[in-house]
Amino acid sequence: MTRARVLPSLFLLIATPIFALNNRSAVSVNGSDLNSCSTTAPCRSFSVAVSQTNPGGEVIAFDSGGFGAFTATQAITVSGAPGVHAAVTSVSGNAISVAAAAGDSVVLRNLVVLAAPGANDGINISSAKSVHILNVLTRGFTGHSGVNINSTGAETLMDHLVAQGNGQGVFILTNAVVPVRITNSELDDNTSAGIDAFLDIKAVVSNTSLSGNAYGVWLQSTLQTTADMTLDHCIVSANQIGLYAQNPDVNLRAVFRLYGNVISYNLGAGIQLVAATAFTYGNNALSANNPDGGPLTPLPQQ
Repeated sequence: MTRARVLPSLFLLIATPIFALNNRSAVSVNGSDLNSCSTTAPCRSFSVAVSQTNPGGEVIAFDSGGFGAFTATQAITVSGAPGVHAAVTSVSGNAISVAAAAGDSVVLRNLVVLAAPGANDGINISSAKSVHILNVLTRGFTGHSGVNINSTGAETLMDHLVAQGNGQGVFILTNAVVPVRITNSELDDNTSAGIDAFLDIKAVVSNTSLSGNAYGVWLQSTLQTTADMTLDHCIVSANQIGLYAQNPDVNLRAVFRLYGNVISYNLGAGIQLVAATAFTYGNNALSANNPDGGPLTPLPQQ
């Protein structure tokens, strides 16, 4: 009787693979989550590959396909290989969650992030030292955000981000003043706002389209916080309201700084300010809105 109980346990121990963690892991449509996730024995899903990767390592999608939702809890790079359609589809919760330590840097590159019914955010950032989102599409998160920065300290860079058909293209809600940069991106056709930014914000948005949204940018501070955003050579058009800023008192803690932007053809005001201010360097094209709005406070170019 004793021998009969022991032998099956030994068999299970022998049959269960035990792999060392990889510095570079891989996924493939032909892979298996029972593999080691190495480049010669790829896994099938991002979540398993991330769990098999050393801190600071990377996960690469070798070929086109859907590889499932995942959470980054450590420093890591997750990317699709050049020319690959590496999809992450959320059927519940967030498609990608970033919940790393305060000293960890996370890179998300060359990914297609899509929503299925029941999804929350495309990319939800709750904690990290820095997050770089490069060449990523987020689409279809209608009740939520393509990218949600809900963090106490994640410096975030978004370059060549396409956020389309979400509730908010990018939602920034933080009580810690951390840098947010959006460059060379398209935050268009979102039902609420291209960018919805609230509380302590220091954001620079450059060479970006903010078009076809209810609000191109909605910027709001509180009595205790300052929401400050610079827009540099952006296109703000065909929104219900182009740029909106609000502060609950008259201390002007909701601030736009505008340089070289085209703010035109918005169905309502081009710029609407409620106890807020918009600085201009004198080189913006503000015209053909209903009305153009403002006022703009001139700043000298240095």
